[in-house]
Amino acid sequence: MASRTGMRLGELLALKWGDVDLENGFIWIRRSYRRGRFTRPKNGKSRKVEMSDQFMDVLKSQLKGRFKEVSELVHQNNGKIMEQNFIRREYFRILKKAKVKKIKLHGLRHAFCTHLLSAGVSPYYVSQQAGHSSISITCDVYGSWISTDENRHVNLLDSQHPNAPHTHPTETEKPQPVKIAANSL
Repeated sequence: MASRTGMRLGELLALKWGDVDLENGFIWIRRSYRRGRFTRPKNGKSRKVEMSDQFMDVLKSQLKGRFKEVSELVHQNNGKIMEQNFIRREYFRILKKAKVKKIKLHGLRHAFCTHLLSAGVSPYYVSQQAGHSSISITCDVYGSWISTDENRHVNLLDSQHPNAPHTHPTETEKPQPVKIAANSL
């Protein structure tokens, strides 16, 4: 979930099934959990995070596979909320067992942002999904991942105004006086 939504660990732990809209494909981030306390998300604002179709299918199948009544929190361990350090230990244990290079759990959030930006997604959209307090945070942290074409972007101006370069005289041409009719003023 961290790699597919860009959610922070505290937001993942505080997530309730009532915050997950599987019909419309989004998750409401309304709270965070850390050290036994529920608080507002990091920037103090709730936000709506979009889910991919594939990720929604995974969540739907997870719900269908449950035989008992669905608990309020999405992530629990034997009916109890999980602490951040427990999640980190389990995560690193799984990585080690799978012989996958160790990457911090927060690195999944970074991967989410960098993958979207390198695919050409708007920094504004990524900022909203990640819950950054401003787009400048997104650009400062992930600016090097923002996709650019090899073409010079200033050439886009030429396509918008194809005659603009020809409206200015070249150095060899002398500017001609312009006659203004008296009734045109």
